Amino acid sequence: MNRLSKKFLLLLFPLLAVFLIAITIFNARIDPFSAYPSLRRSSLNQSVHAMPSVRGRAELLRQDQSHTLMLGSSIMAVGFDPEDLPPFMQDGGAFNSALDGNTLPELLAALKRAIRRPMPPKHIILTFDNYWLFNAQAHTQGFRESILNPELSQAEYHFANLLGYKATEKSIAILSGAEPAFNNRGRRTRPLTKPGSPQAPAFNEPLPTPNPAALCALATEYNINVNPADTVYQQSQTINLALLQQFIFLSQINHIKTTIILPPLHVSALDNMEQQNLWPLWQQGKRKLTELVANENSLKHEEEGMPEAELWDFALINNMTIETIPSSVDPAARMNNFWDPVHITRAAGARILKTIFNPEHSNTQPPLGIQITQDNISDHLESVRLDYEIYFAITPDSPDIPTE
Repeated sequence: MNRLSKKFLLLLFPLLAVFLIAITIFNARIDPFSAYPSLRRSSLNQSVHAMPSVRGRAELLRQDQSHTLMLGSSIMAVGFDPEDLPPFMQDGGAFNSALDGNTLPELLAALKRAIRRPMPPKHIILTFDNYWLFNAQAHTQGFRESILNPELSQAEYHFANLLGYKATEKSIAILSGAEPAFNNRGRRTRPLTKPGSPQAPAFNEPLPTPNPAALCALATEYNINVNPADTVYQQSQTINLALLQQFIFLSQINHIKTTIILPPLHVSALDNMEQQNLWPLWQQGKRKLTELVANENSLKHEEEGMPEAELWDFALINNMTIETIPSSVDPAARMNNFWDPVHITRAAGARILKTIFNPEHSNTQPPLGIQITQDNISDHLESVRLDYEIYFAITPDSPDIPTE
């Protein structure tokens, strides 16, 4: 190496060190994932900017001390606001920690994180997606980058937060004045459908299909026995019910009450399940889900003070779920209750919360949903199926999904 090259390197290394230190300080002060609240400059960034990522949500979950915690996928994130809970549910604080793409394995990890807080939650409201009864999904990339991932080392985590490309890109966006997608209670406020775009195309999306490799990985990781002769849809149901059983068990032994919500589905989604012959599996899943909750509740009597889990079903045929899909001719038109076949609006979510927690002020007929138990599950399943058949007998061309 000649003298000129040595001088260049001697100059380059200090400059590179200064650059890396500057990036580290920049990301620590902006703190896009709320990992360093003591270092963050609040005038530059509020914690709401961390909410769109699993990494940020996991940090907020660790820092939050709310008594009521809402968990789930994007259905919970979009449709349920803690402010719509009755006052007695908000005593001690209430926070929505759900996020787009969250899977059951991730929610189980989130529960374990919440339990380790100095003040664990006292009540968890969980949306159990209807599609989880025939579609299991593995961890997302966001999970693998977060503190929820037990295999992620502290060195890797802090390096990604302070020097990673995603962190720097997000810090720049925050500094540029990017509008937060969530409010300070954790609900996503950014619309799923962009202003000026029609809603109708979202109702043409196909049902999800399980990934066999992901199912194998999940079954191995969580030691779940699946029948190799079963279809991927049946294996998905087995895996997700086993994960939910672990979720309920952990909640109960830590004296956390769990309210499980099967959210509404637009009638077009029910028709898609019927066309793909998934309705029997979906109904079977509801029956097994009811049995699972009953079995876990029966075990609680072995220890005094263990709260019972509740299961509510809102995937019915009623005025909410048969709402007309607006034509694409009027792209500004919006539905009152749905963004697409599975994601509900805040208005719909508020009605659901009122039905569960403030029933004396909820007189909707037919009901938006009911609490299902082993005593009523058979009649309930028959009723939902009959209502579906009557609806399509009366309106055989519905749901009409506009294409223009």
